[in-house]
Amino acid sequence: AVLSQDFQINSVCCRTRSLPSMAFITPHAIAFVAVLAFHAGTALAMRDGNPGAPSIDAPVDEATLPKQHRVPDDVVFRIVKSLSGKDLATFSARHVRWALEDNLGYPRNSLWSERSKVVQALAPIIEIIKDDRKKRVNIAGKACSGTSESTWNPGTWYQGTCNDYETSCIAADGKFALAGEKGKCYVAHRRRCRQQDPGDGTSGACVAGYTCRGFWTWSLGGSVGTVGDPGHTGASSLKLYGFCVNPNGSEDTLEWKSFRWHMSSAAYSGTRAYTTD
Repeated sequence: AVLSQDFQINSVCCRTRSLPSMAFITPHAIAFVAVLAFHAGTALAMRDGNPGAPSIDAPVDEATLPKQHRVPDDVVFRIVKSLSGKDLATFSARHVRWALEDNLGYPRNSLWSERSKVVQALAPIIEIIKDDRKKRVNIAGKACSGTSESTWNPGTWYQGTCNDYETSCIAADGKFALAGEKGKCYVAHRRRCRQQDPGDGTSGACVAGYTCRGFWTWSLGGSVGTVGDPGHTGASSLKLYGFCVNPNGSEDTLEWKSFRWHMSSAAYSGTRAYTTD
């Protein structure tokens, strides 16, 4: 489970120089580079089996190959963007390599010699998608009732009678249903959601008016919140998460997740993972 969410740079795949063209314009960009992680894995496998498209190792005439290039340091992020809006039942590892070549402006098959590294970079991403599909919300729109617990314990996200802990019982006016109030089960605004296909904001069961948007997100922890001298306790691992946010982009920095409690604090940052949602 840890490997499906946290990444650690691994010399098997990537060089640890800089991360060009990442466009992380935040005060914590340096910390982001420091906590970036990558774990290599196994071959591509989506839905109930392997995609029907050609294998990444499909034969080519090596005598006709163009100049070979190495995969860039930010290959994981480029791969994630290449999956945006794709049908992963047919979009294979070979298609991912082709998309990388197009993205980098290389002739076709310029990354042929790096194909195993493309598969290694893709594997943990696929595991994240598979985990989100396994935990998908199947009760979106189900009728529910608010409960007394919803009233006195907001930490439950006002789950009410919804039998999926990631959903909330939301009344017709868009607010959380309180004890005795009727509503429907959806993932609430600013709560974590799980896309079923990369970049599909409609697939995360968000309440009406919000989209399930994928982000690369990380945070800097603080040893002190509202008292004493502030001090950083370290940076979190980089994660690929979805959240139900305003589709107009006003919440895309994820700064709204930051907090300052009595004895702790955290500053969150994020950037969109996909070209769609």
